[in-house]
Amino acid sequence: MEFKVSVIIALGSLLLSPSTRAAPATDDDSVPLRDQITALDKAGQIQWEEVEGGRVATIAPPNHQGRDDIFQGFPDPVKWLSSQWNDHHTDVKIEGNPGRTLCVGGGSRMLESIIDNGAKDACNYFVGRSTVGQLGLMVWHAYEQKDHPTDQGPGFIRWLMGSVSNSPTELTEEFCNDMWDAVKSQCLDGETTQGQAISAGDWTLYADPNKNNGD
Repeated sequence: MEFKVSVIIALGSLLLSPSTRAAPATDDDSVPLRDQITALDKAGQIQWEEVEGGRVATIAPPNHQGRDDIFQGFPDPVKWLSSQWNDHHTDVKIEGNPGRTLCVGGGSRMLESIIDNGAKDACNYFVGRSTVGQLGLMVWHAYEQKDHPTDQGPGFIRWLMGSVSNSPTELTEEFCNDMWDAVKSQCLDGETTQGQAISAGDWTLYADPNKNNGD
């Protein structure tokens, strides 16, 4: 099992130690991904499947879209990464694959220990889908784990996984867990955190705590 923080967070010309919390990314006036997914959900555009402890779905626009389609502007993993990566990231290496971690600002806060406890199940789900050929490429796959408290009331963890190419590294449980281990301590504010993302081997994993919709 190999992961290491290889570089440093760059903030202007100031170099910070690898243990320093990464600065949250901004959304550059765009609608945050979490809010876009919530809007699609409320509009009935996501086909969820109930699973033990939560629900799962593939979030992708239809093959044919009209000009007013609600999916217009919804970012796939490639578009989202290109809008989020900035100077406030940490470079890492996962099993020889260069990558980056990112702290995504906004939204709810949750104890890091709660998110960490759900990481293995999330990886099991995504890897299982990949193994049987059901983890489509270049789209988001969501796994929501319900009944977890946030600083804004009852909530859930939304895990997102998506590839940023058509030929990503083989997704194994070890690789997925190593990705999470590399980012899980990067975005702490005390014992809580907001969104945390990592991209390596042409995969992107994003853990996003949310309050329940409508709360």
